[in-house]
Amino acid sequence: MKKLLLFVVLISQFNSYSFAKSYGDTIQEKRYREALNVGCEDQKRKNPATAVVLGLLPGGGSFYTGEIGLGIADLLLWPFSPIWDMPLAGKKAREINMTETILICEESGKIKRH
Repeated sequence: MKKLLLFVVLISQFNSYSFAKSYGDTIQEKRYREALNVGCEDQKRKNPATAVVLGLLPGGGSFYTGEIGLGIADLLLWPFSPIWDMPLAGKKAREINMTETILICEESGKIKRH
């Protein structure tokens, strides 16, 4: 039991950069930086820290970020689900914020739509 607890704590310490980034993630981050560079306001729809903390609860992080299907799976697989729910919920919250920032910046005409 102590080894399992230690494993959960170690896994939860990884941030989103511990997961492989896809090409789409790289493009989104580039567009996000572009939006911030032209003066668009950084949108904070979801708090990544809140998402990570809620990831300790059965499905909490997934439900907070709108991943209902994953939240239900987390409920069924609890107490193991915090291993993946904590880092994924934090990553999803950051993605939501980046997407909102990009969309609002595009609507204002400060950056072009792709």
